[in-house]
Amino acid sequence: MKIIKLTGLVVTTGMITLMFLGSPTALAGESFEQIVAGAKKEGKVVFFESQPDKAWIKLMKAFQKKYPFIKSYKHERLFGGKLNTRIITDAQAGADSADLMTTAPYAITPLHKRGLLQKVDWKGLGISPKSIYDEYSTLSSVFFYAIGYNTDLVKGADIPKGWNDMLDSKWAEKGAWWRYYQPWPLLAKSWGQTKAENYLKSLLASKLRTARSPTTVANWVASGEAHVGITILTRLQGARKKGAPVAWVYPDPLPMIQLVFGVLKGAKHPNAAKLLVHWLSSPEGALMYEKISMRGNPWVKGSELGKVMASHNTAYYSWEKMAEYKKSSAAMTAILKKAKK
Repeated sequence: MKIIKLTGLVVTTGMITLMFLGSPTALAGESFEQIVAGAKKEGKVVFFESQPDKAWIKLMKAFQKKYPFIKSYKHERLFGGKLNTRIITDAQAGADSADLMTTAPYAITPLHKRGLLQKVDWKGLGISPKSIYDEYSTLSSVFFYAIGYNTDLVKGADIPKGWNDMLDSKWAEKGAWWRYYQPWPLLAKSWGQTKAENYLKSLLASKLRTARSPTTVANWVASGEAHVGITILTRLQGARKKGAPVAWVYPDPLPMIQLVFGVLKGAKHPNAAKLLVHWLSSPEGALMYEKISMRGNPWVKGSELGKVMASHNTAYYSWEKMAEYKKSSAAMTAILKKAKK
């Protein structure tokens, strides 16, 4: 199947280059060896990221085994608006903050404009050019949206195959979706803004239940409170890992959300932060992160998410087109707000 061409990136049917550039090359003004030496002196890394602490305990155990001079770390689970608010507040107060953070590309822009990020030669850290957003940020992971269903309640021909199936009246009061703007601009990239807006309006006019979080939708599907639901794939995977009767389909187009790393300008341990990004962008670190979090970097060789991306009509915005995503997001958000009135 094809992948949407959203910029100059061309991906042919069934083919995608999933690569990681091997040994790190020299950084602009500093070598990789200098970064390692600096990280040895720092001995610690502090980061804001959305995964729970238990996930990072496993990841950091492996990271510290590879780099034993990183004696300690501090992880704080922050994401969305709270993340930016925290970073900006810390900077204004002159307080120590994180060394490293992850967020969406469009959300990192305000931090960049405030001068709160430092430039990094990501390619020099051995990171694939396909992962690099700009000199301030690089891809950390992606995740997909999917249509989940309860396998005890939905079978055979009743299993939804795509977006339009979710508008079928048979799902009235039995279907659910996460009422959030995020996936609809991605459909707009494939369908066009008008068609995507009309679909969102139809969804709002339907009798499907809405939830304020993706986890709620997944839990409803898992319990049978909802027979089908639109939500983030990782939430459905998490429910099934716990033994719930949950399965899913990848709709066409398949929305893919990207998250990026950024090293903060006031970082107390900048070299340790860069070293952690290097490891999490390598096959060893990236594939372990993907296994634990069910999110990952599709450009890294061996990524299961890369296989999903290559075999479906994946919709995502390239780095150069993030302004278009932001514009479409504003329109979708306005529709959601208006519908609440």
